[in-house]
Amino acid sequence: MFHPQARPFRGNRKILVAAILAATGLATGPATGQTWDHAHGDPANTGFIDTRTVPATAPVRVVGGLGFSAPGSGPVIGPDGTVYVGNSLGELRAFRPNGDLKWQTRLAGRGIVASPAIGRDGAIYVVGVLTARDNRDGRQRLINQGELYRIDPNTGSLYWVAPFPGAGEAGTAATTASPTIWRSGNAQVVMVPVLHPQGSLRILAYSIGGQLLHEQIVTTRTVQPITSEGASLCDIFCVDNWFGLNRRRPRPDQPAAGDLPDKLEGPLPSLGVFTPGGAGAPVVVVADDDRHLVGYAFSPNDGFRETFRRHLANGTLKMSSPVLLRDGHSAVAAKAGDQAWLLFGGPNAANVPEIKVPLGAATPALTADGRLITVSRAGGSAEARPASPATPARAIQFGGESVAPAAASCSHVFVSTESALYTLDAASLQPVASHPWRGGGLSSPAIAANGAVYALAGATLSIFPAPPGPPPTTAFTCTRPGANPSPGGTTGGPGGGAGGGSVAPR
Repeated sequence: MFHPQARPFRGNRKILVAAILAATGLATGPATGQTWDHAHGDPANTGFIDTRTVPATAPVRVVGGLGFSAPGSGPVIGPDGTVYVGNSLGELRAFRPNGDLKWQTRLAGRGIVASPAIGRDGAIYVVGVLTARDNRDGRQRLINQGELYRIDPNTGSLYWVAPFPGAGEAGTAATTASPTIWRSGNAQVVMVPVLHPQGSLRILAYSIGGQLLHEQIVTTRTVQPITSEGASLCDIFCVDNWFGLNRRRPRPDQPAAGDLPDKLEGPLPSLGVFTPGGAGAPVVVVADDDRHLVGYAFSPNDGFRETFRRHLANGTLKMSSPVLLRDGHSAVAAKAGDQAWLLFGGPNAANVPEIKVPLGAATPALTADGRLITVSRAGGSAEARPASPATPARAIQFGGESVAPAAASCSHVFVSTESALYTLDAASLQPVASHPWRGGGLSSPAIAANGAVYALAGATLSIFPAPPGPPPTTAFTCTRPGANPSPGGTTGGPGGGAGGGSVAPR
């Protein structure tokens, strides 16, 4: 356990990617399917897909006019290859893999502030949020209203809308976290962490028919009524500016090329869901964006049963979504002031020391051989070795700032910054390509099953080509479950990596 002390931010406006070799036993996360159907790739937030890619040197198509997407709200991909992109005006667009528009719909009066999630049948689940100014009784307040939508993947028509629970004039619960879908056989449950107007962080679990099955309180704070001028729920619960739910602050001045607005932060952490062995009761882990990692065993019939609660710090932390690792640990990136760490929690009770990393709180991504990749906003360098997690290791520096997680395939790692999309070789983590743009660094790229890469920058979607030849078969895999860890890091060759396997040859 550590005790961060907040200090003023002092960075050099550079982006840094740190390769963190997970300690022995912190192997590659749960094997993913072949669809990037969640904000961080899969329900376990691994940011990894088991396919090959080629460097993103030049897009084969750029689709513009998409409107502004909130930080963290990136593209996701359905089981048929359809790409979905939402914006802060509530517009949801579906694109065929080649970039042709399939359909477009709009959530009435609601903004989309998080990536959608895609069900096994292709149905789209997306959160819509309204922030309204209420001047009744001479008092000025902001009221948040959040809803979960289920949308037909073929036409964009609405199946149903489920308002989040709330309390009278205070509005309803709201969130900027993406939904997470637990799937087992034919069963599916959609889960969303929300901030309730009474001051608690809660998990809502919905059936695919729109019924609220369970509501679990995670963390509670004592709050005062939101009656001060321009105050919002974020002012009493959030660490930093929570985009879309706190509009009291004025819009920042246009930053210089490569920079993001000073107060810009990523979204509320999404849940991490992992079913050990691929069947049975899932483990649900939530980072409360304050100082706790909390885990639950979940049953559709019985709801949530708390199994662990790890107190990570005495001070307030800005936290990423938890990444669930194969050995049962969960990992988050967290920051306080000008310090940042990789922190580990349950359900595995074995203690893993924190790893100091460059400043940032984007969700870590996993490579095929088990390395955790963190993307930081500020410059610097740091390393960590499996034998001594707190010991610095190598890092790679780029131009441009970012609050976006990396995306990893068997052969490459993709990093979006404000000024460019970078491609790293997955084995060496050395840059092999960059594509210049403006307005990136807000959301993770999405990788399709055939290796095509979809990435947002500004109001445009860039589509980068898949490798030539037929796409990988469903039997393709670049991970070797059960491979032995290598004490010396990874080279992508036999035995390389911390328990996850080698990178498949290209």
